Amino acid sequence: MNVDVMKALTGTTTCKLNNEDDLKKANPKTYTATISGAKKVYNLFPGTVLFLGYYKKMGTVTIAVSNHEIIRYCNLENIQYWSNSSALKGQYIGTAYARTGLQFEYCTQWKGDSIYPVRIENKIYFKQNPLDILNGSYVPTNEVSIKYANLRPEDKVAMTANQLLEWGPTSIDNSTTYIEGAQII
Repeated sequence: MNVDVMKALTGTTTCKLNNEDDLKKANPKTYTATISGAKKVYNLFPGTVLFLGYYKKMGTVTIAVSNHEIIRYCNLENIQYWSNSSALKGQYIGTAYARTGLQFEYCTQWKGDSIYPVRIENKIYFKQNPLDILNGSYVPTNEVSIKYANLRPEDKVAMTANQLLEWGPTSIDNSTTYIEGAQII
């Protein structure tokens, strides 16, 4: 486990990834990372809290970190989040349950070879090996949603030089080129 990721996740570098050898195998027994020695747990990636659940006095926080990926922080007490709230990178999530340790899961809507489904509301995710995240070699990124809008003739839109080459100038006014309501800078 990467030291920087461990520090970001637990606030300390003295934790241990108990099943690292198993996760390194071609066919690990589980896709859930078990981390001992963690007391406090912090959020690794910005996102939105999709689900908070409790079982036998231990809580799970599920955070959507992209349009198709979630991170699950399991075996927690003293959870500091609410459903549908924003989760900031580095924000305190809660305390790891001392007897079982922190469990960390990475899930995607892509099934791949996974045989471990996780249902959150009306979506099915599949547990994936979290080792690339814990080693710091993969960081989920949230896709930008495209927003459609109307462009009115009086609106001015800045265009790049490449866009100007594509659209071409139609008139010039004081060194500024206008194309049907778009201002070229």
